[in-house]
Amino acid sequence: MKNTKIPQIFIEYYIGIDVSKDFIHCYLKPTGDNKENRKENYKKIENNPKAIKSYIHSVLKGKKIVCVVMESTGGYELYAAETFTQAGYYVFVLDPGQARDLIRGMKTNPKTDKVDSEALARIAQRFWGDENVLAAYESMPSALKELRVLVDHYLALTRKIAKCKNQLKKPANKDNKAIVKSLKRELKWLQKERDAFMKDIREQIANDPQMARWDEILQSVPGIADVVSAVLIAFLPELGKLNREKIASLAGLAPHPCDSGTKHGSRHAKKGRQRIKSVWMPAIVSTTQHNPVIKAFYQRLTGRGKEKKVAMIACMRKLLTIVNQMIRNNQKWGENKVQKNELQDNVQATSAPAVEELNNQSEQTGEEKPAVKKPRVSKKQTSTVKSGTQRKTKKQPTSKTTR
Repeated sequence: MKNTKIPQIFIEYYIGIDVSKDFIHCYLKPTGDNKENRKENYKKIENNPKAIKSYIHSVLKGKKIVCVVMESTGGYELYAAETFTQAGYYVFVLDPGQARDLIRGMKTNPKTDKVDSEALARIAQRFWGDENVLAAYESMPSALKELRVLVDHYLALTRKIAKCKNQLKKPANKDNKAIVKSLKRELKWLQKERDAFMKDIREQIANDPQMARWDEILQSVPGIADVVSAVLIAFLPELGKLNREKIASLAGLAPHPCDSGTKHGSRHAKKGRQRIKSVWMPAIVSTTQHNPVIKAFYQRLTGRGKEKKVAMIACMRKLLTIVNQMIRNNQKWGENKVQKNELQDNVQATSAPAVEELNNQSEQTGEEKPAVKKPRVSKKQTSTVKSGTQRKTKKQPTSKTTR
């Protein structure tokens, strides 16, 4: 990734790119010149590497310091982002919602590809150096690209299988033998294809040493299996590189406030990477049953009166924090005392099965059994006096009464 903190005076041109399926619309804005003819600056080209390279050689020949801004468009922006990055230019890919809000703030009433591309070029000039708006695009390794494509198709097949099962349960379809036969045949084929793609995913992970090590660490966590591990490796490569607040925000598990004046609204975990959330929620249901640390944490939250869904979100964030630390330290579950300390801190009245499971893990690794903290007993004890239907509580004196 190139240094984006160079002074703005060295930038020669800003390029705003509006991406579509078949074409990209490029607007070239020279630094400090707002009077040039738009027809000369605007150009529509095909969305493929060959056409983009031809545009770079013909229009940007001899121009070394160029800032390119585009918005994410469901993967159609990858050709442009990769080609401009390989050419040595500064490339930024904006979130679609953020780009839409910034363009609206410029009060551009017409909505055309040309207007949007010009607005993106103006955004590049206005927010150069602001990492909260312009986050530099990083080119992914080829192995990670291939894995991401495979995992994305696997998740698409999973959604199709769920849709097919729901169609089988419709009352109107149950009475039609031809529809039932067709849906069962389609369901069988989809399941076979999904299993085949999972084998390809496992091979892709095994062929890369870093991915294989990450997979080994992730699957050592009770409650995380091959699907969740593959999704985290493919769509959350920042694991181990960010702190717990940033990694939770990326995954969409950080609750954001909604306050205004005297109103204090409830916190909601929104946005984030949806593919991670789609597999993380089913995984946490299993984890709260079989992972001693998360199970204890979940029981403590529900015991304090938290709603089950709120407790689930908190468990998702806690498990992600633990996984992030494991990847950073390159350690599997049970190789250090982090998880054991978590269990001791989270549960004072720990259930017997959780303690027994933790002790079994300690015996296997040859470490000392961790002592479970006993619940603290307050010095001020209370006695309850019942009087009819009323119930009163009085504090017992802690010292001798004076006459």
